[in-house]
Amino acid sequence: MKSSSFHNLNADIGLKWYLKMPWFVMNYINNISFYRINSSIIKVNSFIPDTTDKYWLKLDVLNSPCRMLSDLFWMQLAWVQIRKEIGNIRILDIGCGDGSYASKLHSFSNGIIDNYIGIDIHRSDMWDDITNNLHNVNFYRIDGVNIEDSYMKKSNVIISQSAMEHVEDDMIYFGKIRNYVMNAKRNIIQIHLIPSANCLKLYLLHGVRQYTTRTISKITDLFLPFSYSILFSLGGRACTSVHWEYCTKPYLLTRIGLKKCGDLRGNDPYEYNREVKLAIQSDNRSSRESPAFWALIIHSNYNNIIF
Repeated sequence: MKSSSFHNLNADIGLKWYLKMPWFVMNYINNISFYRINSSIIKVNSFIPDTTDKYWLKLDVLNSPCRMLSDLFWMQLAWVQIRKEIGNIRILDIGCGDGSYASKLHSFSNGIIDNYIGIDIHRSDMWDDITNNLHNVNFYRIDGVNIEDSYMKKSNVIISQSAMEHVEDDMIYFGKIRNYVMNAKRNIIQIHLIPSANCLKLYLLHGVRQYTTRTISKITDLFLPFSYSILFSLGGRACTSVHWEYCTKPYLLTRIGLKKCGDLRGNDPYEYNREVKLAIQSDNRSSRESPAFWALIIHSNYNNIIF
């Protein structure tokens, strides 16, 4: 199995007009029954973020609700417990993009990360500036799924932020991680933040797929029986609604010529930021049956269950 979805059409490369509708249809079908859980090692919890100023003021006010939720998740991760469990924290960031999470995670963890390696298919002009400003940070350009064991040997926390949906053959990636983790028999934690089924209508022609509990269980099943997995739902209907009204809807109205409004977040950043905060707080209080995003944790060869 190369892909967790039954197709690997990639909207990132600019699909021909006759492939765009099939991409939507296949992702819609792939997302059906996304509450079904097929794995015996996956548990689903709700992430209830703390939105007090201690955390909220660290966020980029114009980020999407999903990205704000993701950053709150990284901020409120049990960094101290992770270090107690695995020792010095050495991160491998798959699909690191511009490398900004090297700095973000250093700040979010209060500086307890010992080493960071970022890999991506494209080199970013920002990498040099980041490595000049932070110690023990390195970036490498790799092609596709050609991840090398040498990167994993130097790491004990393997992460991705909004990256795996762009990988056509994501199961090959996870298969390589699985083989290394199983053979190395080292205490290793994976944390992958990935889009939910709701992101199909929010991000439109974006990447290859979204993820559901059904497709995520294909990933977690690879790590039986030497791991446990926790899946956190991030946000819900209120966050999805804010994204739709500020980002997706105005984009669509502009594309079809009914309005020339574009993204509305910059029109009144204060009001947008306030609405996102209220949406997150609303989703915290309600049952989130329709998550805006997922955070998947796989903890292998563990001494203690810490999540």
